[in-house]
Amino acid sequence: MSPNGYYAWAAQPPSARDVENQRILTRIKEIHEDSGGVIGAPRMHEDLSIEGERVSLNRVARLMAVNGFQGWTHKKGRGRKRPAARPAGLKDHLARDFTATEPETKWRSQNHRR
Repeated sequence: MSPNGYYAWAAQPPSARDVENQRILTRIKEIHEDSGGVIGAPRMHEDLSIEGERVSLNRVARLMAVNGFQGWTHKKGRGRKRPAARPAGLKDHLARDFTATEPETKWRSQNHRR
């Protein structure tokens, strides 16, 4: 590229698309902050559409990704591990003691369903 070509390109005003992207991005930032950073691209697109913006989901997703905005993901119930410790405030009403000081002194069984 020639120096004259570069400086001519650098001196150009931003395109209408760039100006529109900046306007949409400003609104995306506002909505993202108001939601506490929870809203992802599909919900963001829905909120912008309700406000009357005519913008595609792909454009919203691209603007969010390029600028580092992402929503919180949540996994469905399958595959999540339960905490090992007992939650605070629960009492052991049966007062069972499963600690063993020596091997082969206490046994416990589980009900197996088939």
